Amino acid sequence: MPSRSSGSVAGWLEAAASGVRLLSGLPRFLRLATTTERAAAELRARRAARRDAVASAIRRASEAHATPYPLLLRAAGLVPEDAERLVQQSGIEHALTELLDRGVCLSVQELTGRAAVVRRGHVVQDAARLSSSRKRAGPWTSSSGSRVGARVVPVDFAFLAERAIDDRLLLEARGGLHWEHAVWEAPGGGLLTILRYARCGATPHRWFSPVDPRTPGLGPRYRWSAAFVRLSNLMAGARLPRLEVVPIASPGPVLDWMRAVLRRGGTPHLDTFVTPALRLAHAARAAGADLSGARFTVVGEPITQARRRTLESTGAEVLPTYRTAEAGAIGIGCLAPAVADEVHVLDDLVAVIPNSLSGGLDQARARTLFVTSLRPRAPMMLLNAALGDEAVIGHRACGCPLEALGWTTHLHSIRGVDKLTAAGMTFLDVDLVRVLDELLPARFGGGPTHYQLVEDESDDGQPILRLLVDPALGRVDAEAVRDAFLDAIGAGPGSARIMALHWRASGLPRVQRHVPVIGRTGKILHLHQGRRLQP
Repeated sequence: MPSRSSGSVAGWLEAAASGVRLLSGLPRFLRLATTTERAAAELRARRAARRDAVASAIRRASEAHATPYPLLLRAAGLVPEDAERLVQQSGIEHALTELLDRGVCLSVQELTGRAAVVRRGHVVQDAARLSSSRKRAGPWTSSSGSRVGARVVPVDFAFLAERAIDDRLLLEARGGLHWEHAVWEAPGGGLLTILRYARCGATPHRWFSPVDPRTPGLGPRYRWSAAFVRLSNLMAGARLPRLEVVPIASPGPVLDWMRAVLRRGGTPHLDTFVTPALRLAHAARAAGADLSGARFTVVGEPITQARRRTLESTGAEVLPTYRTAEAGAIGIGCLAPAVADEVHVLDDLVAVIPNSLSGGLDQARARTLFVTSLRPRAPMMLLNAALGDEAVIGHRACGCPLEALGWTTHLHSIRGVDKLTAAGMTFLDVDLVRVLDELLPARFGGGPTHYQLVEDESDDGQPILRLLVDPALGRVDAEAVRDAFLDAIGAGPGSARIMALHWRASGLPRVQRHVPVIGRTGKILHLHQGRRLQP
């Protein structure tokens, strides 16, 4: 078994090699900036060839022998030609649903290595995470680890260029090509976002990071992200913004930047996770700052009605984005939304189907989403892969510019479908979101991100469950908060009531005045596990 020191050296060497590949590919990537005309033509071409793209994705999957896909197709009695013919004859959604019904799919547990791939009682593949073995010339991102362990996902410059086609058209539709852009995101994903904007000819002016890359325990990739920007500006003639550490708990510098841009008549646009945006909104309201004219693009966490209302109370406009590390962009916010988190599916990059068509795309209730990546250089090869989310999927005539571009499939009410387990009890994360984001703030003040459930364990293995209440809320009756939480969680079906009774009898959760724990990617998860807090 390699020693910790050898593993550390290997990590640094791998990070250094990635940095060299990145620097070597950057000049060409930035030189071929995307124009609106070129982007529109490329999107038309992708849409015309969409059936061929799905058929090609199936063939690539059948040849990806490091994945379960070839075995899944064989177990379903299909050769690639059969699946490709089905796409051409039945259409994309019905063909992928047929594959899904015949077991050509991966659950989120199978995709992430938490379960073996089993079909008809036979093990197709032992539990093992899918990953990309290609040495990619480009940056990297990572999954948040909110439901499963985080993974590093390399991203090709080629795929970033493909994504920039859609980014450019979205900026054009929003009138945002001449806004002053900033990113408030940690290294990794933050650098990727900056490069996407730069490819569109809209290089961000500022890069605020909620995480100091020098923090002990972070991998070498985080540390060299800031150094990479400096080297890029020297060697590649790039004008990328330097990294500025701004903790989520102290959003003052970001707020100051937005207000300064507004004062000089510009339009500040901040691309960030939902949590930092909410903290900035609270700071703006506390300072009496009017952010009318500012723009947010938010990603990474559910954008509930309560969260959107909080952000819009500053006067700013909000656009949600649905993306994952594994698939890249899946949806971008509707410009005439009927629901807080409504997005248009970027069906030139991915195909998304629910777990059942039920005779037509269901517009009434949420269903598990299965994603197929259509671009050959996508971060991961996905064929009917569940990423742990469900949503309402369907079509409606919204009349916004994105519909005119051909993106007519909508998603909304996007939520994680995994069940959360804490202190021996299991519940749906959507219930916890509702209680922490809406019910508790309505009764005790504050808003989303001011309440959090945290689980760890004592030295003897006993579960410790805390309900964190941000000290910024002032005086709060801890017992009243606990009772309200348990009443709300236990208001569902019988199992929920039993869970609440079990926790109440065990004296759980214990209310603690503590700032909610911020993850390494800048999110405040509703349930945080695995970190000791001081009593």
